[in-house]
Amino acid sequence: MAEEHFIFEDITELNAVAEGTPGKRTFYLVVGQGSAWVKAWLGKEQMLALSTAVQQLLASLAESQGSAGAPETVPELSTIAPLRSPEAEFHIGRLAIGHDAKRDFVVVMAHRLEVDENAPPTLQFGGSKALMRALCQRIATVSAAGRQPCPLCGGPLDPEGHVCPKSNGHSKTDVELR
Repeated sequence: MAEEHFIFEDITELNAVAEGTPGKRTFYLVVGQGSAWVKAWLGKEQMLALSTAVQQLLASLAESQGSAGAPETVPELSTIAPLRSPEAEFHIGRLAIGHDAKRDFVVVMAHRLEVDENAPPTLQFGGSKALMRALCQRIATVSAAGRQPCPLCGGPLDPEGHVCPKSNGHSKTDVELR
């Protein structure tokens, strides 16, 4: 079976989503153009790394291009999942970002988990700086809705308790979740 590749030049669907209860959530990106869209599963850390990389790229571009003109309005991403079925669903192994200077777009390239390192990206999409800022904001919102961090070690707190390495791992630290 041939490897499918999805290249969306003018995305109309973009979202970062988490499903499940805190501690047992799964994360994915919804990316689409017109009637075609894909669901690309990734880990929370990958999602946060994507957001960080995009923010760093945007800061670098702002520094090199100067801050000419009025600030862009950050669009709202849809909170409703597409009603139609995705064209494909896959797990992301590697992510890369870049800048399309011609269109002044941030470009994201996602490689399927199980593909060769030299294979072209399974998913490629680009969006305006404002749209990518909106994606970063959504990622922050989705990530923050998870388990609260332990005040001592920063690890995630579970409702059942937490074995904190800062307490030398000898006792559970019961912390009230709010």
